[in-house]
Amino acid sequence: MLMKAYALVLFFTCSLNAQNDSIFINGTQVRIGMRKPDVLALLAERNDLVKTSGNSDAWCVKSKDDHITPPCGGDFIQFVQDKVAVVSRKMGAAHGDEPAAMIAALFSSLDALAKSGRTDLAISTQEFETDDHVRIRVLSLIAGSKEYTFSTQQPIGSQSAATSSVELSESFVPSADRKK
Repeated sequence: MLMKAYALVLFFTCSLNAQNDSIFINGTQVRIGMRKPDVLALLAERNDLVKTSGNSDAWCVKSKDDHITPPCGGDFIQFVQDKVAVVSRKMGAAHGDEPAAMIAALFSSLDALAKSGRTDLAISTQEFETDDHVRIRVLSLIAGSKEYTFSTQQPIGSQSAATSSVELSESFVPSADRKK
C-alpha cells in the first residue's frame, strides 16, 4: 500500500509532462474529448456515478464492489460542452508519519525546483527480482542536477507483506546523465 502512495505522488509529478491523454478507471479507458453519453454508459457498467453539486458537470466514480470508499472518495470525471475535460484516478494511499514525512521531503524539493524554473523531468524505471523472491522496483525522476528515486521492495508469493518497504532518496546526477 505504501508503494502505491509513493507511486501516486511520483506519477502525479510526472503527469505534468505526460503525453498520454487517457486514464483507466476501474478497467474503463477514458480519454480527453470522449462524448459524455458514451463515457457515462461505459463507466456505469462497473461503477456507481454520483453527480457533484454545483454548476460544473462533474461526477464521482466508485466501483460497485467498493463498500468502503465514500461516494466521492477517489475517482472523478468532469465534462465541458458534453466532452471529457478532466479525469482523475486515485492510485493508492498510505497513512502515518513516515509516508507523510517522505512525501513532504519530496514536495519541498520539487517545489523548490518548480520555483527555480527547472521543471523539465526525465523519468526512468527498473524492475527485477532477487534470488530470495523479492521484487525490486526503482522509479526515478531527474530534474536539473538532482535525481529523486523511489525504491520499493516487495516479497513475491505468500511471504508477509509486512516485509515490504519503500525508500526515497535524493542525489546529484552526473552531468553526463542530465537531461539536455
